[in-house]
Amino acid sequence: MSKENAPHLSLSVRDFVEFALRSGDLESGFAGASRAADGIRGHQIVQKAFLEARESDTVCLTEVSVHHLVEREAFTMEIDGRIDAVVQTGENLTIKEIKTTVKSLDAIRADSYPLHWAQVQCYAYLYCRENGIPRSTVELIYYQLDSGETKRFSKDCPFTELEAFFNTILEKHMLWAKTLQHWAEVRNTSIKELSFPFSAYRRGQRELAVSVYKTARDGGMVFAQAPTGIGKTMATLFPSVKSVGEELCQKLFYLTAKTITKTIAEQAFETMRSQGLRIKTVTITAKEKICFKPDVECDPEVCEFARGYYDRLGDALQDMFSEDSFDRARIEAYARTYTLCPFELSLDMSLWVDAVIADYNYAFDPRAHLRRYFDESNGKYLFEKYVFLVDEAHNLVDRAREMFSAELSKDHFLAVKQACGRSKKRVPPRLRRLHSSLSELVSCFKEVHAQCQENCFYRSAEVPETLSGLLWKFVRHADEALSVQEKLSFHQELLDLYLEAQRFIRTAETAGECYTFYAERSERGDQGKQDGKRGRSSGEVKVKLFCIDPAPQLKAMFRRAYASVLFSATLSPMEYFIKVVGGDEGAVTMSLTSPFPKENLLVLFHDRISTRYKMRSLSYDAVAEAIAAVARAKAGNYLVYFPSYRYMNEVYERFCLMKGDIHALCQRSSMTEQERQVFLNEFSSFGERTLAGFAVMGGVFGEGIDLVGERLSGVVVVGVGLPQVCLEREIVKEYYQNADEAGFEFAYTYPGMNKVLQAVGRVIRTETDKGVVLLIDDRFTTPLYRKLSPPGWLPFRRAGDPAAIESRITKFWNGDTDAGGDDEGLERESFFDE
Repeated sequence: MSKENAPHLSLSVRDFVEFALRSGDLESGFAGASRAADGIRGHQIVQKAFLEARESDTVCLTEVSVHHLVEREAFTMEIDGRIDAVVQTGENLTIKEIKTTVKSLDAIRADSYPLHWAQVQCYAYLYCRENGIPRSTVELIYYQLDSGETKRFSKDCPFTELEAFFNTILEKHMLWAKTLQHWAEVRNTSIKELSFPFSAYRRGQRELAVSVYKTARDGGMVFAQAPTGIGKTMATLFPSVKSVGEELCQKLFYLTAKTITKTIAEQAFETMRSQGLRIKTVTITAKEKICFKPDVECDPEVCEFARGYYDRLGDALQDMFSEDSFDRARIEAYARTYTLCPFELSLDMSLWVDAVIADYNYAFDPRAHLRRYFDESNGKYLFEKYVFLVDEAHNLVDRAREMFSAELSKDHFLAVKQACGRSKKRVPPRLRRLHSSLSELVSCFKEVHAQCQENCFYRSAEVPETLSGLLWKFVRHADEALSVQEKLSFHQELLDLYLEAQRFIRTAETAGECYTFYAERSERGDQGKQDGKRGRSSGEVKVKLFCIDPAPQLKAMFRRAYASVLFSATLSPMEYFIKVVGGDEGAVTMSLTSPFPKENLLVLFHDRISTRYKMRSLSYDAVAEAIAAVARAKAGNYLVYFPSYRYMNEVYERFCLMKGDIHALCQRSSMTEQERQVFLNEFSSFGERTLAGFAVMGGVFGEGIDLVGERLSGVVVVGVGLPQVCLEREIVKEYYQNADEAGFEFAYTYPGMNKVLQAVGRVIRTETDKGVVLLIDDRFTTPLYRKLSPPGWLPFRRAGDPAAIESRITKFWNGDTDAGGDDEGLERESFFDE
């Protein structure tokens, strides 16, 4: 690694000492917003006291900046800090560090917080070094926030002692820097020697890879629509890895929406490792999935994986660095060996790897993003150039709306109020105020419920002032209640609600024209029957700050990366996706064609059935007969996709009455990961029976699954995939209509068609795959949907009844690649011209 491309580390004094000396538990103590403000005020009170008490011959400075640049062959390090107070009387210099606390001062001893001593000693070293001062006194001052009392500890430190202490910490950084430098040389050598891991590129795959490499080199954005089977994962990862080896970028973030696509990325890295690649990767699994003790609070008092975490972390990381791949299983294995929280271990390990595989929210969600990388104010081991690889990017639109929105419900406040009422006698002053603020909010929600009259909802451009004021009041009192050392019996419930309220307030502070506020009510059926009053205010009501247009915030998020590549089989129409995800005006766009023989896929259109909502009850039998016709034409495995569970279940019941020897199974609305795998395992066998699996478009079986060869012979898509009409979709439609865009298309048509394209993409996965697709809906052959259809669906073929469907599919499987030719009225020219 050249010196100019060596890691540049920018750290605060606090992070400088924490890296080398941190010990003890994972932090679990509550630090609320008001406590942070109290801490600032506490610092100011103590600093003011210094200034007022100084003698005439004493110089007292506050908030004194210090800076030190360390240059080594392996790295350069900038260390910055701000000293709370510098007091000098004659030749006597004192460096003061103020710490605010809610603990009793009696519980704090001189040796209670070694990191505090380390911090003030480093401040003293930096100040004395800059000013040529041979010795100083360092002083720790603890300010008790509730009582206003202080407790002080001090010691005299010659400069030589301070310098030796600083260099001891620096040496620990150097050891890691040398380890990283050696690793970079090993990694880069292997990358230089790495060839594309397959014998040849598929058609379009090399074009995509070249574009990704140029973007990683030069910066910017790429939007790539590449058909299923082109090898998008390898086409994006291979050139990105090459850019790491050439020191064009420092870290890759492979961002996904689903677990299955994380696995595909892991497999791609393993494929390159089998060709000699050395690269370190970590997969971040959601905390709720990987936690060893999900029923226990994340508290070192009750969780051994949090207790003493930092005492064991260093040894674990050194041990782990001997390996290159850290998927969920490997993270869990090391976490159990060293008794560490697996989620935190994956985050800490992410600092030292070359590629991070994670869900979208770790890069984009304001609540969950990796602050060690993406917060401007952090002080961790930062590098300058990140590359975002956004897989299945069509999912980012709805996910972003969810990430940037904020929601509150009356029932949540009511439950915490009731818990508080049962406990308020224990700590009367704080809990009485909390209970009062909760009561006011519950009453406010009931008033909101009453306002949701005829349409069960109402909208507003802004959050009502009454609600906003009560939320601020609740946050202050919840902050106060959560800060007590003795935990409340409903601590976790209150904390969750506190965080929800804070998020709502923060969202309201930054919400602009791309947001709307709405309230929506729902009645409780059982209570409604008892009361006999349907409109009674006892029903649930939620309020939401809904992000209609996520583009402005996503644009800001993408600025965190030097280069971003968004890719999917379904980014159509491209202009729509660029607009809604905040793409740069100069973004590169690519639409690649399928690399597989055109004659391997037969697409049929059954346009004599309407699947519109009002017509569905008339279509159940006809749809079931069409599915049976597909399955009868050839023994094989088939997936049938529906726009809703209800529609699917109605057809499934009828299909089961006419299916004969066909084995049928049906997706349920709530399936565990194990149940999903059982469903997919049914597709592992083929040849002796026919299997029809019923599933919902856009669900867990609608994309990301890889049923190669005869594991899947065909797909039936029922309907054009339109999302259900709902308040939020209608708001989106209205918003884009007012912006002179195609509102209905933005809200319904484009998202729906992407579900269809994803479902169809399950059929052809490799060069040797062969399969059929039946699209059932009269809208598929209209001009709008023909424009949205990929060229690979040409020539358009109609099959208007079960007999014609079975006949055409039978001919296809018998080798008649034309299977009847173009249908009248669906000529190639009209497809492109309309």
